[in-house]
Amino acid sequence: MDLLLLGSLVFFSYTAQAMTGFGSIVVALTVGSLFFPIRTILPVLVALNIPLCLWILYKRHSEIDVRFLLLRILPLMGMGVIVGVLLDEQLEGPILRRVFGVLILGFSLRELYLLFFKKEQMKADETQTHASSVIGSFWILIAGVIHGIYASGGPPLVHALSRMAMTRQAFRATLTAVWLILNGALLGLYFANGRFAGEESRQFLLLLPAIPLALRAGEWLHGRVSERSFRITLQGLLALSAGALLV
Repeated sequence: MDLLLLGSLVFFSYTAQAMTGFGSIVVALTVGSLFFPIRTILPVLVALNIPLCLWILYKRHSEIDVRFLLLRILPLMGMGVIVGVLLDEQLEGPILRRVFGVLILGFSLRELYLLFFKKEQMKADETQTHASSVIGSFWILIAGVIHGIYASGGPPLVHALSRMAMTRQAFRATLTAVWLILNGALLGLYFANGRFAGEESRQFLLLLPAIPLALRAGEWLHGRVSERSFRITLQGLLALSAGALLV
């Protein structure tokens, strides 16, 4: 039953990433942490993200903004991830759960507010150039810290990149490259410290068939469902789940 529930979460959340470029771990972890300890499911979710990213980049690697990835995102997020990994060692289970809930609730409510009431501001954000993004650089650094703890740096990174002049295709491919590199590093760390061992490997293999199904669903939705409608549904789910973590 637990594996079936986790498999359903993996399918839904990884479909979200196949469609938009982010959402796999943050959605699965936010909803999954209502039923499972964060530290238990996080290594499996990180491992499952690797084949998803590899397949997307196999088809979309030419769309990556390589210069921005190497010169801006990876240096800042890399520093943040190191800080996050060090902080993770100091956080206990209940604190980890509540801090994560507060972070995701804040980002999801902000996104819903912009989607419903501030369409003009969203368009203005999307037309800003790289040179105007000192604040964007700050959020990229924060994304690294959150990713080091929860492997869920997507919300602050998406917020930062929404201020950059980037096409939808480049946005999706560049985000995917970020997750492949950083989650590969985190998975190596989990191997080294014993958080990804025999039981986690078994769960990974049992849940792996959900990835090609999620890829097909994500590609199908990408061309047929309004991105705004999908984002409203996704952010609403995140807000409700994050709120439940705080109860």
